[in-house]
Amino acid sequence: TRELPKAGGGLMTARLPKKRVYLFPEGNAGMRDLLGGKGANLCEMTNLGEPVPPGFVISTQACNRYLATGRFPPGLWPQTLAALKSIEREIGRRFGDPQDPLLVSVRSGARFSQPPPAGGVYSHNGPLSFIGWLALRPSCS
Repeated sequence: TRELPKAGGGLMTARLPKKRVYLFPEGNAGMRDLLGGKGANLCEMTNLGEPVPPGFVISTQACNRYLATGRFPPGLWPQTLAALKSIEREIGRRFGDPQDPLLVSVRSGARFSQPPPAGGVYSHNGPLSFIGWLALRPSCS
């Protein structure tokens, strides 16, 4: 909860959605329990100035809640979209753009290895038609 100004004066208490998505610069190595090992390390490397592409981490709490309920926790989807928009602005590409798409890599942060394909790296840009785009654009790595 947080106190916010009310129209006409005074303060009101507002319940804000719990933070569930962290851009890399918002995290650090000390947040391992919240961001997982990979997420916390990527955040730390970003903050140290290492050449890490922009990204974000969905908290372990949000993942555990999803696994327990089968539903996105409140605030997760809007926060995820906001993080993606932030990356789009930084990179100058748009997720899903058929001409010059923003490509993303999705990594599991599980503490224990998962069998393939769950433990692999996934690259995705909406419809899988982007694979044809990759074939036409050899400069993409």
